[in-house]
Amino acid sequence: MRTLANTNDMVLLVEDRETMRRSLRRLLAEAGYTIEEAADISSAKAKLSSHTPDIILSDLRLPDGEGTDLIPEALQQPKPPPVILITAYGSVETAVQAMKSGAYDFLTKPVDSQHLLLLVKRAIEETRIKRQYELLAREHESGAPILIGENTQFRAVMKRASTAAPTDTTVLILGESGTGKELLARIIHQQSPRRDASFIPVNCAAISASLAESVLFGHERGAFTGATTQHRGWFELAHGGTLLLDEIGDLELPLQGKLLRVLEDGELQRVGGSRWIKVDVRIIAASNRALLDEVDAGRFRRDLYYRLAVFPLTIPPLRDRLDDVPLLAEYFRSIHSGRFGKHDLSFPDGVLDELKNYRWPGNVRELSNIVERAVILAKTGKMNRDLFPVIPVMQPMPRQTISEVPSNLKGYVADAVERIERDAIVRALEQTSGNRSHAARMLGITYRTLLNKLKAFGMDVDNMP
Repeated sequence: MRTLANTNDMVLLVEDRETMRRSLRRLLAEAGYTIEEAADISSAKAKLSSHTPDIILSDLRLPDGEGTDLIPEALQQPKPPPVILITAYGSVETAVQAMKSGAYDFLTKPVDSQHLLLLVKRAIEETRIKRQYELLAREHESGAPILIGENTQFRAVMKRASTAAPTDTTVLILGESGTGKELLARIIHQQSPRRDASFIPVNCAAISASLAESVLFGHERGAFTGATTQHRGWFELAHGGTLLLDEIGDLELPLQGKLLRVLEDGELQRVGGSRWIKVDVRIIAASNRALLDEVDAGRFRRDLYYRLAVFPLTIPPLRDRLDDVPLLAEYFRSIHSGRFGKHDLSFPDGVLDELKNYRWPGNVRELSNIVERAVILAKTGKMNRDLFPVIPVMQPMPRQTISEVPSNLKGYVADAVERIERDAIVRALEQTSGNRSHAARMLGITYRTLLNKLKAFGMDVDNMP
Protein backbone atom coordinates (compact mmCIF):
# COMPACT_ATOMS: atom_id res chain seq x y z
CA MET A 1 0.00 0.00 0.00
CA ARG A 2 1.49 3.30 -1.07
CA THR A 3 2.28 5.84 1.65
CA LEU A 4 1.27 9.37 0.68
CA ALA A 5 3.37 12.43 1.38
CA ASN A 6 2.43 15.31 3.61
CA THR A 7 1.00 18.30 1.79
CA ASN A 8 3.70 20.47 0.13
CA ASP A 9 6.63 18.09 0.74
CA MET A 10 9.05 18.87 -2.08
CA VAL A 11 11.65 16.55 -3.64
CA LEU A 12 14.61 17.81 -5.65
CA LEU A 13 15.11 14.99 -8.17
CA VAL A 14 18.57 14.96 -9.77
CA GLU A 15 18.92 12.45 -12.63
CA ASP A 16 20.56 12.90 -16.04
CA ARG A 17 18.68 10.13 -17.88
CA GLU A 18 15.30 11.40 -19.07
CA THR A 19 13.55 8.00 -18.94
CA MET A 20 14.68 7.33 -15.36
CA ARG A 21 13.80 10.87 -14.28
CA ARG A 22 10.35 10.60 -15.84
CA SER A 23 9.70 7.29 -14.07
CA LEU A 24 10.77 8.61 -10.67
CA ARG A 25 8.84 11.85 -11.20
CA ARG A 26 5.64 9.93 -11.90
CA LEU A 27 6.14 7.69 -8.85
CA LEU A 28 6.78 10.60 -6.48
CA ALA A 29 4.00 12.78 -7.92
CA GLU A 30 1.45 9.99 -7.51
CA ALA A 31 2.52 9.71 -3.86
CA GLY A 32 1.70 13.40 -3.36
CA TYR A 33 5.11 15.07 -3.57
CA THR A 34 5.94 18.30 -5.38
CA ILE A 35 8.87 17.74 -7.73
CA GLU A 36 11.76 19.98 -8.78
CA GLU A 37 14.05 18.46 -11.40
CA ALA A 38 17.69 18.83 -12.37
CA ALA A 39 19.80 16.89 -14.87
CA ASP A 40 23.25 17.66 -13.40
CA ILE A 41 25.10 19.04 -10.38
CA SER A 42 25.26 22.66 -11.60
CA SER A 43 21.52 22.94 -12.28
CA ALA A 44 20.77 21.24 -8.93
CA LYS A 45 22.92 23.80 -7.11
CA ALA A 46 21.09 26.57 -8.93
CA LYS A 47 17.80 25.17 -7.66
CA LEU A 48 19.18 25.05 -4.10
CA SER A 49 20.25 28.69 -4.30
CA SER A 50 16.65 29.81 -4.79
CA HIS A 51 14.74 27.50 -2.42
CA THR A 52 15.26 24.53 -0.10
CA PRO A 53 13.52 21.20 -0.82
CA ASP A 54 12.42 18.81 1.92
CA ILE A 55 14.68 16.09 0.48
CA ILE A 56 17.20 15.55 -2.33
CA LEU A 57 17.01 12.33 -4.36
CA SER A 58 20.03 12.13 -6.64
CA ASP A 59 21.78 9.70 -8.94
CA LEU A 60 25.35 9.05 -7.82
CA ARG A 61 26.96 9.38 -11.27
CA LEU A 62 26.12 12.62 -13.08
CA PRO A 63 27.68 14.32 -16.15
CA ASP A 64 29.50 17.00 -14.14
CA GLY A 65 30.25 15.17 -10.90
CA GLU A 66 28.78 12.87 -8.29
CA GLY A 67 25.66 13.15 -6.17
CA THR A 68 27.80 13.42 -3.05
CA ASP A 69 28.91 16.83 -4.36
CA LEU A 70 25.43 18.12 -3.42
CA ILE A 71 25.80 17.24 0.26
CA PRO A 72 27.95 20.27 1.30
CA GLU A 73 25.51 22.52 -0.56
CA ALA A 74 22.56 20.90 1.21
CA LEU A 75 24.18 21.30 4.63
CA GLN A 76 24.50 25.06 4.07
CA GLN A 77 20.73 25.47 3.71
CA PRO A 78 18.80 27.08 6.61
CA LYS A 79 16.95 23.76 7.01
CA PRO A 80 19.35 21.17 5.58
CA PRO A 81 17.45 18.50 3.60
CA PRO A 82 18.45 14.83 3.79
CA VAL A 83 20.16 13.41 0.69
CA ILE A 84 19.39 9.94 -0.68
CA LEU A 85 21.68 8.65 -3.44
CA ILE A 86 20.77 6.18 -6.21
CA THR A 87 23.52 4.13 -7.81
CA ALA A 88 23.85 1.31 -10.28
CA TYR A 89 27.19 0.46 -8.70
CA GLY A 90 25.86 -0.95 -5.45
CA SER A 91 28.55 -2.23 -3.13
CA VAL A 92 29.57 -2.03 0.50
CA GLU A 93 32.28 0.47 -0.40
CA THR A 94 29.82 2.72 -2.21
CA ALA A 95 27.39 2.65 0.71
CA VAL A 96 30.10 3.39 3.30
CA GLN A 97 31.48 6.27 1.27
CA ALA A 98 28.01 7.75 0.72
CA MET A 99 27.17 7.62 4.42
CA LYS A 100 30.55 9.08 5.39
CA SER A 101 29.86 11.95 3.01
CA GLY A 102 26.73 12.79 4.96
CA ALA A 103 24.09 11.04 2.86
CA TYR A 104 20.97 9.89 4.70
CA ASP A 105 20.93 6.56 2.81
CA PHE A 106 21.40 5.07 -0.64
CA LEU A 107 19.46 2.88 -3.08
CA THR A 108 20.72 0.56 -5.78
CA LYS A 109 19.24 0.18 -9.25
CA PRO A 110 16.82 -1.22 -10.17
CA VAL A 111 14.94 0.78 -7.53
CA ASP A 112 12.13 -0.87 -5.60
CA SER A 113 9.27 1.66 -5.73
CA GLN A 114 7.78 0.89 -2.31
CA HIS A 115 11.21 0.89 -0.67
CA LEU A 116 12.00 4.28 -2.20
CA LEU A 117 8.72 5.86 -1.02
CA LEU A 118 9.12 4.51 2.51
CA LEU A 119 12.72 5.70 2.66
CA VAL A 120 11.85 9.19 1.37
CA LYS A 121 8.98 9.58 3.85
CA ARG A 122 11.06 8.32 6.77
CA ALA A 123 13.95 10.64 5.90
CA ILE A 124 11.68 13.69 5.81
CA GLU A 125 9.93 12.79 9.08
CA GLU A 126 13.14 12.05 10.97
CA THR A 127 14.76 15.26 9.73
CA ARG A 128 11.81 17.32 10.92
CA ILE A 129 11.89 15.65 14.32
CA LYS A 130 15.61 16.37 14.60
CA ARG A 131 15.00 20.05 13.86
CA GLN A 132 12.26 20.11 16.47
CA TYR A 133 14.63 18.82 19.12
CA GLU A 134 17.30 21.33 18.16
CA LEU A 135 14.70 24.08 18.61
CA LEU A 136 13.63 22.65 21.97
CA ALA A 137 17.27 22.53 23.06
CA ARG A 138 17.73 26.19 22.20
CA GLU A 139 14.54 27.11 24.05
CA HIS A 140 15.72 25.14 27.08
CA GLU A 141 19.03 27.03 27.11
CA SER A 142 17.15 30.34 27.09
CA GLY A 143 15.18 29.48 30.22
CA ALA A 144 12.42 27.29 31.61
CA PRO A 145 9.07 27.14 29.79
CA ILE A 146 6.27 29.29 31.21
CA LEU A 147 2.50 29.52 30.98
CA ILE A 148 0.98 32.90 31.79
CA GLY A 149 -2.38 33.64 33.39
CA GLU A 150 -4.06 34.96 36.54
CA ASN A 151 -7.51 33.52 35.87
CA THR A 152 -8.78 31.50 38.86
CA GLN A 153 -9.63 28.41 36.83
CA PHE A 154 -6.29 28.51 35.04
CA ARG A 155 -4.30 28.97 38.26
CA ALA A 156 -6.10 25.98 39.79
CA VAL A 157 -4.91 23.80 36.89
CA MET A 158 -1.34 25.07 37.30
CA LYS A 159 -1.45 24.36 41.04
CA ARG A 160 -2.63 20.78 40.41
CA ALA A 161 0.14 20.35 37.82
CA SER A 162 2.75 21.48 40.35
CA THR A 163 1.39 18.92 42.80
CA ALA A 164 1.79 16.10 40.28
CA ALA A 165 5.15 17.23 38.88
CA PRO A 166 7.51 15.89 41.62
CA THR A 167 5.94 12.42 41.39
CA ASP A 168 6.26 9.78 38.68
CA THR A 169 2.51 9.53 38.14
CA THR A 170 1.10 9.43 34.61
CA VAL A 171 -0.57 12.71 33.64
CA LEU A 172 -3.28 13.21 31.01
CA ILE A 173 -3.58 16.79 29.72
CA LEU A 174 -6.79 17.66 27.90
CA GLY A 175 -7.67 20.90 26.13
CA GLU A 176 -8.42 22.48 22.79
CA SER A 177 -5.70 23.06 20.20
CA GLY A 178 -3.63 26.12 21.02
CA THR A 179 -4.20 26.12 24.79
CA GLY A 180 -0.62 25.13 25.68
CA LYS A 181 -0.75 21.41 26.41
CA GLU A 182 2.85 20.73 25.35
CA LEU A 183 4.10 23.71 27.35
CA LEU A 184 2.35 22.40 30.45
CA ALA A 185 3.91 18.99 29.89
CA ARG A 186 7.36 20.58 29.66
CA ILE A 187 6.72 22.55 32.86
CA ILE A 188 5.77 19.33 34.67
CA HIS A 189 9.02 17.75 33.41
CA GLN A 190 11.09 20.77 34.50
CA GLN A 191 9.60 20.57 38.00
CA SER A 192 10.24 16.82 38.30
CA PRO A 193 13.30 14.86 39.49
CA ARG A 194 13.81 13.90 35.81
CA ARG A 195 14.45 17.51 34.77
CA ASP A 196 18.09 16.79 33.77
CA ALA A 197 17.09 13.86 31.55
CA SER A 198 15.37 13.91 28.15
CA PHE A 199 11.95 15.39 27.48
CA ILE A 200 10.72 13.92 24.20
CA PRO A 201 7.43 15.10 22.66
CA VAL A 202 5.91 12.77 20.06
CA ASN A 203 2.96 13.97 17.98
CA CYS A 204 0.94 10.78 17.47
CA ALA A 205 -1.22 12.51 14.84
CA ALA A 206 1.84 13.23 12.68
CA ILE A 207 3.18 9.66 12.63
CA SER A 208 1.99 7.56 9.70
CA ALA A 209 0.43 4.22 10.64
CA SER A 210 3.15 2.30 8.78
CA LEU A 211 5.91 3.94 10.84
CA ALA A 212 4.24 4.42 14.23
CA GLU A 213 5.36 1.18 15.89
CA SER A 214 8.94 1.63 14.69
CA VAL A 215 9.00 5.28 15.79
CA LEU A 216 7.75 4.48 19.30
CA PHE A 217 9.41 1.14 20.02
CA GLY A 218 12.28 0.96 17.50
CA HIS A 219 13.18 -1.82 15.09
CA GLU A 220 15.92 -4.34 14.42
CA ARG A 221 17.95 -4.46 11.25
CA GLY A 222 16.07 -6.34 8.55
CA ALA A 223 12.71 -6.04 10.35
CA PHE A 224 11.11 -4.66 7.18
CA THR A 225 12.07 -3.31 3.77
CA GLY A 226 14.41 -0.39 4.26
CA ALA A 227 15.43 -1.31 7.83
CA THR A 228 19.15 -1.38 7.03
CA THR A 229 20.24 -0.57 10.59
CA GLN A 230 19.02 -1.06 14.14
CA HIS A 231 16.87 1.82 15.34
CA ARG A 232 15.98 2.82 18.91
CA GLY A 233 12.46 4.22 19.33
CA TRP A 234 11.32 7.18 21.39
CA PHE A 235 10.65 5.07 24.48
CA GLU A 236 14.29 3.98 24.62
CA LEU A 237 15.55 7.48 23.82
CA ALA A 238 13.43 8.87 26.67
CA HIS A 239 14.83 6.33 29.18
CA GLY A 240 15.23 8.09 32.53
CA GLY A 241 13.22 11.09 31.32
CA THR A 242 9.73 12.06 30.19
CA LEU A 243 7.85 11.06 27.05
CA LEU A 244 4.96 13.24 25.91
CA LEU A 245 2.46 11.33 23.76
CA ASP A 246 0.72 14.30 22.19
CA GLU A 247 -2.63 13.86 20.40
CA ILE A 248 -2.84 10.33 21.86
CA GLY A 249 -6.43 10.08 20.61
CA ASP A 250 -5.13 9.78 17.04
CA LEU A 251 -3.19 6.59 17.75
CA GLU A 252 -4.67 3.62 15.90
CA LEU A 253 -6.33 0.86 17.93
CA PRO A 254 -3.81 -1.97 17.23
CA LEU A 255 -0.96 0.22 18.47
CA GLN A 256 -2.97 1.28 21.54
CA GLY A 257 -2.84 -2.33 22.77
CA LYS A 258 0.93 -2.50 22.35
CA LEU A 259 1.31 0.85 24.10
CA LEU A 260 -0.78 -0.40 27.03
CA ARG A 261 1.53 -3.41 27.42
CA VAL A 262 4.60 -1.16 27.59
CA LEU A 263 2.95 1.17 30.12
CA GLU A 264 1.90 -1.69 32.37
CA ASP A 265 5.08 -3.78 32.21
CA GLY A 266 7.74 -1.13 31.65
CA GLU A 267 9.36 -3.16 28.87
CA LEU A 268 9.12 -3.38 25.09
CA GLN A 269 10.20 -5.32 22.05
CA ARG A 270 11.56 -3.61 18.98
CA VAL A 271 9.86 -4.41 15.68
CA GLY A 272 11.48 -7.59 14.42
CA GLY A 273 13.13 -8.23 17.79
CA SER A 274 12.76 -11.12 20.21
CA ARG A 275 14.18 -9.78 23.47
CA TRP A 276 12.40 -7.59 26.03
CA ILE A 277 14.00 -4.22 26.83
CA LYS A 278 13.36 -2.49 30.15
CA VAL A 279 12.53 1.23 29.95
CA ASP A 280 12.15 3.77 32.77
CA VAL A 281 9.99 6.54 31.33
CA ARG A 282 7.53 9.00 32.86
CA ILE A 283 4.48 9.26 30.57
CA ILE A 284 2.48 12.42 29.93
CA ALA A 285 -0.33 12.08 27.39
CA ALA A 286 -2.27 14.93 25.78
CA SER A 287 -5.31 15.23 23.54
CA ASN A 288 -7.64 17.85 22.11
CA ARG A 289 -10.39 15.23 21.93
CA ALA A 290 -12.89 14.18 24.59
CA LEU A 291 -11.30 10.77 25.11
CA LEU A 292 -14.21 9.28 27.04
CA ASP A 293 -16.41 10.04 24.01
CA GLU A 294 -13.80 8.30 21.87
CA VAL A 295 -13.99 5.32 24.23
CA ASP A 296 -17.78 5.18 23.91
CA ALA A 297 -17.46 5.38 20.13
CA GLY A 298 -15.05 2.43 20.11
CA ARG A 299 -12.12 4.47 18.81
CA PHE A 300 -10.06 4.43 22.01
CA ARG A 301 -9.40 1.57 24.41
CA ARG A 302 -11.11 1.96 27.76
CA ASP A 303 -8.29 0.20 29.65
CA LEU A 304 -5.70 2.50 28.03
CA TYR A 305 -7.74 5.58 28.92
CA TYR A 306 -7.85 4.68 32.60
CA ARG A 307 -4.14 3.78 32.53
CA LEU A 308 -3.35 7.26 31.20
CA ALA A 309 -5.88 9.28 33.23
CA VAL A 310 -4.24 8.70 36.61
CA PHE A 311 -3.88 12.46 37.07
CA PRO A 312 -6.05 14.35 34.54
CA LEU A 313 -5.63 18.07 33.90
CA THR A 314 -7.86 20.17 31.62
CA ILE A 315 -6.55 23.52 30.36
CA PRO A 316 -9.46 25.97 29.92
CA PRO A 317 -9.90 27.59 26.50
CA LEU A 318 -8.98 31.25 26.22
CA ARG A 319 -12.65 32.27 25.84
CA ASP A 320 -13.19 31.03 29.41
CA ARG A 321 -10.40 33.24 30.77
CA LEU A 322 -10.73 36.43 28.73
CA ASP A 323 -9.43 38.43 31.71
CA ASP A 324 -5.99 36.98 30.89
CA VAL A 325 -6.00 38.33 27.32
CA PRO A 326 -4.35 41.74 28.07
CA LEU A 327 -1.62 40.09 30.14
CA LEU A 328 -0.94 37.49 27.43
CA ALA A 329 -1.04 40.10 24.66
CA GLU A 330 1.53 42.26 26.46
CA TYR A 331 3.74 39.23 27.00
CA PHE A 332 3.61 38.29 23.31
CA ARG A 333 4.23 41.93 22.32
CA SER A 334 7.39 41.90 24.45
CA ILE A 335 8.58 38.56 23.03
CA HIS A 336 7.90 39.36 19.37
CA SER A 337 9.16 42.95 19.64
CA GLY A 338 12.44 41.60 20.94
CA ARG A 339 12.63 39.00 18.14
CA PHE A 340 12.18 41.63 15.44
CA GLY A 341 14.13 44.46 17.06
CA LYS A 342 11.09 46.73 17.55
CA HIS A 343 11.36 47.47 21.25
CA ASP A 344 9.47 50.79 21.12
CA LEU A 345 6.11 49.34 20.04
CA SER A 346 2.99 49.59 22.19
CA PHE A 347 -0.70 48.79 21.80
CA PRO A 348 -3.17 51.50 20.70
CA ASP A 349 -5.37 52.92 23.44
CA GLY A 350 -8.27 50.62 24.29
CA VAL A 351 -7.15 47.70 22.12
CA LEU A 352 -6.17 45.42 25.01
CA ASP A 353 -9.66 45.67 26.49
CA GLU A 354 -11.30 45.23 23.10
CA LEU A 355 -9.32 42.04 22.45
CA LYS A 356 -11.25 40.58 25.39
CA ASN A 357 -14.45 40.75 23.34
CA TYR A 358 -13.26 38.15 20.81
CA ARG A 359 -13.97 34.43 21.31
CA TRP A 360 -10.46 33.21 20.32
CA PRO A 361 -11.28 29.88 18.60
CA GLY A 362 -7.54 29.32 18.09
CA ASN A 363 -6.88 30.03 21.79
CA VAL A 364 -3.52 31.35 23.03
CA ARG A 365 -1.75 30.31 19.83
CA GLU A 366 -4.10 32.51 17.78
CA LEU A 367 -3.48 35.47 20.10
CA SER A 368 0.28 35.02 19.79
CA ASN A 369 0.01 34.84 15.99
CA ILE A 370 -2.10 38.01 15.76
CA VAL A 371 0.29 39.96 17.98
CA GLU A 372 3.31 38.65 16.05
CA ARG A 373 1.76 39.73 12.73
CA ALA A 374 0.96 43.18 14.14
CA VAL A 375 4.54 43.59 15.36
CA ILE A 376 5.94 42.60 11.96
CA LEU A 377 3.68 45.07 10.09
CA ALA A 378 4.00 47.93 12.57
CA LYS A 379 6.37 50.86 12.07
CA THR A 380 7.24 52.64 15.31
CA GLY A 381 5.39 53.84 18.39
CA LYS A 382 1.80 52.69 18.81
CA MET A 383 0.64 49.91 16.52
CA ASN A 384 -2.26 50.83 14.24
CA ARG A 385 -5.68 49.63 15.32
CA ASP A 386 -6.31 48.04 11.89
CA LEU A 387 -3.48 45.56 12.53
CA PHE A 388 -5.84 43.65 14.83
CA PRO A 389 -8.51 42.15 12.54
CA VAL A 390 -10.43 40.49 15.38
CA ILE A 391 -11.59 43.90 16.65
CA PRO A 392 -14.81 44.99 14.88
CA VAL A 393 -14.59 48.42 13.27
CA MET A 394 -18.33 49.18 12.97
CA GLN A 395 -19.64 51.88 15.24
CA PRO A 396 -23.27 53.10 15.47
CA MET A 397 -23.88 56.55 14.06
CA PRO A 398 -24.39 59.15 16.87
CA ARG A 399 -28.09 60.10 16.96
CA GLN A 400 -27.34 63.79 17.50
CA THR A 401 -26.17 64.07 13.87
CA ILE A 402 -29.83 63.80 12.79
CA SER A 403 -30.51 67.38 13.90
CA GLU A 404 -27.85 68.61 11.50
CA VAL A 405 -29.58 67.39 8.31
CA PRO A 406 -32.38 69.14 6.35
CA SER A 407 -35.86 68.66 7.86
CA ASN A 408 -37.22 66.85 4.77
CA LEU A 409 -34.53 64.15 5.19
CA LYS A 410 -34.68 63.68 8.95
CA GLY A 411 -37.19 60.84 8.84
CA TYR A 412 -35.16 58.98 6.28
CA VAL A 413 -31.90 59.50 8.21
CA ALA A 414 -33.55 58.46 11.51
CA ASP A 415 -34.69 55.19 9.94
CA ALA A 416 -31.24 54.59 8.47
CA VAL A 417 -29.56 55.28 11.80
CA GLU A 418 -31.96 52.91 13.56
CA ARG A 419 -31.21 50.13 11.06
CA ILE A 420 -27.47 50.69 11.43
CA GLU A 421 -27.70 50.65 15.23
CA ARG A 422 -29.90 47.55 15.24
CA ASP A 423 -27.54 45.69 12.87
CA ALA A 424 -24.50 46.73 14.93
CA ILE A 425 -26.14 45.46 18.14
CA VAL A 426 -27.15 42.15 16.56
CA ARG A 427 -23.64 41.60 15.21
CA ALA A 428 -22.03 42.54 18.53
CA LEU A 429 -24.30 40.09 20.40
CA GLU A 430 -23.49 37.36 17.87
CA GLN A 431 -19.73 37.91 18.28
CA THR A 432 -20.00 37.82 22.09
CA SER A 433 -22.38 34.82 22.16
CA GLY A 434 -25.14 37.00 23.60
CA ASN A 435 -23.08 38.54 26.42
CA ARG A 436 -24.64 41.99 26.80
CA SER A 437 -21.81 43.45 28.93
CA HIS A 438 -19.20 42.51 26.34
CA ALA A 439 -21.44 43.71 23.51
CA ALA A 440 -21.88 47.12 25.19
CA ARG A 441 -18.10 47.53 25.56
CA MET A 442 -17.61 46.48 21.93
CA LEU A 443 -20.13 49.13 20.78
CA GLY A 444 -18.69 51.86 23.01
CA ILE A 445 -21.94 52.42 24.94
CA THR A 446 -23.05 51.76 28.52
CA TYR A 447 -24.81 48.61 29.59
CA ARG A 448 -27.97 50.62 30.45
CA THR A 449 -27.95 52.28 27.01
CA LEU A 450 -27.74 48.87 25.36
CA LEU A 451 -30.76 47.63 27.39
CA ASN A 452 -32.76 50.72 26.42
CA LYS A 453 -31.98 50.22 22.75
CA LEU A 454 -32.90 46.54 22.90
CA LYS A 455 -36.28 47.48 24.37
CA ALA A 456 -36.76 50.26 21.82
CA PHE A 457 -36.07 47.82 18.98
CA GLY A 458 -38.51 45.27 20.44
CA MET A 459 -35.78 42.70 21.08
CA ASP A 460 -36.33 40.09 23.83
CA VAL A 461 -34.24 41.41 26.74
CA ASP A 462 -35.43 38.98 29.41
CA ASN A 463 -34.27 35.83 27.53
CA MET A 464 -30.76 37.13 26.86
CA PRO A 465 -27.74 36.42 29.10
